[in-house]
Amino acid sequence: MPDRITIVTGICYSRPIIRGTRVAVQTLLELLATGDSMVDVLAEHPALTRDDVKACLEIQD
Repeated sequence: MPDRITIVTGICYSRPIIRGTRVAVQTLLELLATGDSMVDVLAEHPALTRDDVKACLEIQD
């Protein structure tokens, strides 16, 4: 698991999240799968970086 992804008991039902946020990896992947671009995702979640989104895509493979 990339160092930008973590699991914290009790946050987002203990699912993988972006470190330092409450944004679930699953949420980002669903946004991308439904057609949102990386620019769209970053605009919706300004606390995230391009590297955060890339880390989510890495664990998807």
